[in-house]
Amino acid sequence: MGTAYSTEPVALQCPQCGGRIRPSTEGFTICQYCGSNLIWPGHQAKAEEAVAAAVRGLRLRRFTYADTEGTGLELFRMLVPVGWEFEGGCRWMLDNPSMPAAVAFQVRNPGGAETFEVLPNMNLTWNRGSLAGWMQPTGARHFGAEVREPVGIKEALRSLVLPRYRSWAERLEILAEEVLPDLPKLVRSEAPLAGGSAEGGKVRVRYTWQGQPFEE
Repeated sequence: MGTAYSTEPVALQCPQCGGRIRPSTEGFTICQYCGSNLIWPGHQAKAEEAVAAAVRGLRLRRFTYADTEGTGLELFRMLVPVGWEFEGGCRWMLDNPSMPAAVAFQVRNPGGAETFEVLPNMNLTWNRGSLAGWMQPTGARHFGAEVREPVGIKEALRSLVLPRYRSWAERLEILAEEVLPDLPKLVRSEAPLAGGSAEGGKVRVRYTWQGQPFEE
C-alpha cells in the first residue's frame, strides 16, 4: 500500500477482484481482470483526463456458495459480474447413494440475455448382461442411477443433454461439434484410474426463445 506522498500504486492487488495489478507511471490504469479503474496518488489531475478516454471492462465481485440444506460447508466460490443474479445451488437426492448431490445454477444479467449456466450432473448406469437388461430396461432407475447404454460424447450431447435441458428451445439447430480430448485431464477425471474411460466435447447451438435468437 502506498502513502499519500508515494508514487506507488494505491494497491498492488485490485480491491475489486483481488487480481495482481501491474505498476504504472502514468497515474491511471485498468485492472486487466475485472476492469476496475485504479488511480495512483499524486496523479489525480492526469487520471481525471484519462478516465474519460478509458474503456471500462466488466466489474466482478467474489461470490461464495455454501450448502445450507445439508453439510453447511462452502461448496464453491467464483467471480461474477457486479449486479448479476444467482439462482440454484446444491440439490440432495437421497435415493442415489453413489451420487447423492447435484449442483446446478445460473448466473444471469437481470438487464439482458447473458447467462452463465452449470447443468446438473447425470448419474447413469449400464449392465451388458441379458438378465440385467430384462430386469433393468433402458430408462429405469437402479439405486438412483438411470439405466442408459454408453454412447460417445457427441451422441451424449445430442441425445441426452440438449433434449433434457433445452427442450423449451424453438428451432434448435447444431452449428458445430468438437471433441476435447484434454478435457477429462483438466477436470481431473478419475474414470481411467477406475478401469473406465472418459471423453470431453462441446457443441454450439442456435435457437429461438420468447421470440429472441440465441447462440450457446
